[in-house]
Amino acid sequence: SSGINAEYGYDQEQIKDPDDVNKFPAHYGGLYLFYMKPNPTSDVRYPIYVGVAKKSFRERFQRQANDNFTGILGKIWSGEFKFEGHGVYAVCTHHQGPAAQAIKKLLLDSFHFPLKRNRRGQLRRELDTSEQLPAEYVKDNYDIPWKECLEKVAAAGQ
Repeated sequence: SSGINAEYGYDQEQIKDPDDVNKFPAHYGGLYLFYMKPNPTSDVRYPIYVGVAKKSFRERFQRQANDNFTGILGKIWSGEFKFEGHGVYAVCTHHQGPAAQAIKKLLLDSFHFPLKRNRRGQLRRELDTSEQLPAEYVKDNYDIPWKECLEKVAAAGQ
């Protein structure tokens, strides 16, 4: 279940407004990531946020779009975060429950997500494009080897 099988592909569908959120699944949730890229067909991806949708992806993303205080999508659209020239995209995975939480922790340890608060409660607010490494450096690139991640998580839990 590695690669594209472990995720729902919205990779070329930019999330530009609240209407775009309605295309995401309403019947299930799981681990998701928001990332920025310069255009829909670009292979460059800058991960900005990781979360777990407990009810459904659509319900969670609607809150991210409409909640002015904590909504990540709303803050991006309003220009509060300085991601000029990049659109926001999402990947939704099949991973739920403890597996989703474990992968989320692994990803937080591997990436600097600018829109996840750090231990001091601060957000970075700006996209550090120097962090995007060539695709062969898989750990630091968006091409996450889900299967290897899960195997590491499983091994750590034994």
